[in-house]
Amino acid sequence: MTRGDLTDAEWELIEPHLPLGAFGPIPESTAATKTTNAVDKRSLLNPEQAAAILDWIRRRPRGGKRLHAFFATLYYCGPRPEEAVAMRVEDVTLPAPDADDQWCELLIHTATPEVGKQWTDTGEIHEQRDLKGRAEGETARCRAIRP
Repeated sequence: MTRGDLTDAEWELIEPHLPLGAFGPIPESTAATKTTNAVDKRSLLNPEQAAAILDWIRRRPRGGKRLHAFFATLYYCGPRPEEAVAMRVEDVTLPAPDADDQWCELLIHTATPEVGKQWTDTGEIHEQRDLKGRAEGETARCRAIRP
């Protein structure tokens, strides 16, 4: 219904109740919504919770050791899941068991997100890509303490 569909008497009755501006309805608030990038610490795992979950994953009969390595890498080193999937044994440098410095180093050089067979040129489930936010061919190093 538009203004042209109403008689003057009908319009006089309705007009005071409509929030109309020069170009249409006036929004109730024009203030921008405040947002934050802060992470709510209540939503994070503490070390005890992480250890319990990783232990539970490791004890799974099918794929538990493989999934334990994957999730432990995500928790302790913080790569993106598609970066952790692309890692190989030769990308990990572990310290000697008796070394004073117990930090390991991971070399992250590629990402292989799962995009599905129908979306890749090769028919593979994963697609190989460069790291997000980095130049083509650039690598990232990640250090983590041995748990």
